[in-house]
Amino acid sequence: MQEADGSWTAWDTVTEAIATLGGQVLDHRPRYRIEAACAVLNRIEAQNSAGTG
Repeated sequence: MQEADGSWTAWDTVTEAIATLGGQVLDHRPRYRIEAACAVLNRIEAQNSAGTG
């Protein structure tokens, strides 16, 4: 989601909180970084849901 200052935050729909990746809170980042992090997180979630994670 876009913040008022133009930065972006990744929202975890499972935990209903700001997403984290590698211990880093994914807030107030450029859009391209959030999109890349979300791609990684979605891949991890898909693997976990498939039982291969």
